[in-house]
Amino acid sequence: MPSRPQTVELDLPFERALPDRLRPMLPMAAAAPFDSADYAFDVAWDGVRALASVDRGRVGIWGRTLLDLTGRYPEVQVLADLLPPETIVDGELIVTDPEGRPDSVALARRQQAARPEAVARVAAAHPVTYVVHDLLYLRGRSWLKEPLVRRR
Repeated sequence: MPSRPQTVELDLPFERALPDRLRPMLPMAAAAPFDSADYAFDVAWDGVRALASVDRGRVGIWGRTLLDLTGRYPEVQVLADLLPPETIVDGELIVTDPEGRPDSVALARRQQAARPEAVARVAAAHPVTYVVHDLLYLRGRSWLKEPLVRRR
């Protein structure tokens, strides 16, 4: 019998339930440019917003529709060496050109590749970088009630 995704309280430790229904935070447009200490501002990388989890030495990546993106971006497995176990972060998958600018055409090629051999080919030509925007869980404990300034 296939398992069903769990919906859990956001402050449960991983030992009890690994949250798999969290969604990435998406940017909001404003009517006009402004500056305010009440808001956080991010660079518009034009990437794919996705959550990444590190659990039992493996990294999982999923997007706003909860689609598992892990197999499409194998290079993000390096996060298992960079983040502590039982951690979830909110970030953005981007591809840059040789000058370090976002390359939306190369990112589109990455998004279209699904078969392992195609993924390996485009990953070699256009590797992704995962830009972390927010810490959601750290070592199995929710940070969602902490102020955003602490989570960044």
